[in-house]
Amino acid sequence: MGAIGLIVMSIYPFLLLLIRIRTFSDSSILKETGLGYHPAYCYLISVFSGGYILVAGFASLNFHFPLTSSFIMIITGFIIQGIPLFPDYINKLVSFEIRSIKGYKFLVFLGIILFFISFIVNYIK
Repeated sequence: MGAIGLIVMSIYPFLLLLIRIRTFSDSSILKETGLGYHPAYCYLISVFSGGYILVAGFASLNFHFPLTSSFIMIITGFIIQGIPLFPDYINKLVSFEIRSIKGYKFLVFLGIILFFISFIVNYIK
């Protein structure tokens, strides 16, 4: 089941990127910064932030853990992996532009925070 978790961890963000292809198109490039929403950057942050708990959730299905804790980890992993893939919505929530160097640094910081949240959820379960 851990291998299934690795596969899902890498395919899920890719499928969300395909569904949201208009968000990551050239029309998202700002004239002021010359930057747009970068799909590879968001993909890597997504895999880093939620991949751990998603793989741990699928791997725990092999053992005699309660199914509810495994499903909580898997659902939390899907949610955490999805957050970095919606930079246009994150852009509406923050007071600065995500499509800038400062915005990309913020996304990395957000990914680190989400990773620690997933780590905490894994041990609280």
